[in-house]
Amino acid sequence: MKWWCLLAALLVVIVAGCDRKPGLTLAGGDAGGTLENYAEGLAQLLNQHLTEVQVKPLRSGGSVINLRRLERGEVDMALVFAGDAYLGLWEGGKEGIPAIHHSRAVVRLYGSVAQLIVRNSSPYHQLDDLRHTRIAVGSPGSGTALAAHRFFVHIGLWDQIVPVYISPTSALSELGHGRIDAVWALAGYPDAAIQQFSRDTPIRLLELYDRALVSGFFQDFPFYDVSRLAAGSYKGQTSDVLTFQDGVLWLARADVDADYVYRALLLLFSRIGRQQMARFSPVAQELDPGKGRMGIRLPLHPGAKRFWEEYERRQQRSN
Repeated sequence: MKWWCLLAALLVVIVAGCDRKPGLTLAGGDAGGTLENYAEGLAQLLNQHLTEVQVKPLRSGGSVINLRRLERGEVDMALVFAGDAYLGLWEGGKEGIPAIHHSRAVVRLYGSVAQLIVRNSSPYHQLDDLRHTRIAVGSPGSGTALAAHRFFVHIGLWDQIVPVYISPTSALSELGHGRIDAVWALAGYPDAAIQQFSRDTPIRLLELYDRALVSGFFQDFPFYDVSRLAAGSYKGQTSDVLTFQDGVLWLARADVDADYVYRALLLLFSRIGRQQMARFSPVAQELDPGKGRMGIRLPLHPGAKRFWEEYERRQQRSN
């Protein structure tokens, strides 16, 4: 090849490299789940308004896998349950949750609510009715499955059910066909996939809170708190149901650019940011800077630290 051909080829590579934006990866969740939908909406918001960096949302097995990939440097940002982050910080290595060294907190996005779903026509009205039944508990190794294990072990039912490890979306299909008896979900409320399912197959949600309370569940797992599922949110759900919730955190590796994280938070809590996220996911209506640090035990990302310190000062001046 003549020298000018080599030069032309080199220039093409350089120009292409100059046009390529820096990229960040954001790990979400299972196909069709709240984590995946939220990650896609967040990436779209960031890419539309902070154009110097391209954020790529990634489908994943959920919270624990996200945290593991974040710690290994395989992704730059991730959505993770606050409970998994808490256990990774204080008890890393248990339940397959990695010890946290490189992950930093950005913000709490929304509450992820424990929902135990049965068909409205089923004979299951309380937890003890589910002895010897098949319950879908989430994908293998996911934060949803680990939460199910924690809960059912703590109330003494784990050895009396048959856990089925499939994603919540697949689980709803199996419930509809009668191949399983109940579905455990840890998701935003109301969950779009559950709403869609209940339109064709009315459902019932079982009470979880009282059994958790008397068993000491909240003492052993202080990152969970009470949540009320309002009647009528799903077809067939005729009364309020008390349960519990975790929080979903946006985490980033400590080496992600601090100025970018700071401006991302400014955008997220702007009028435009909240409106756009609410169109993408109904749980984004929970976005509230007053709740943005709930359940966070991890050190804040430097960019988030700057944002929250400024927010605190503004709140003090306004009081």
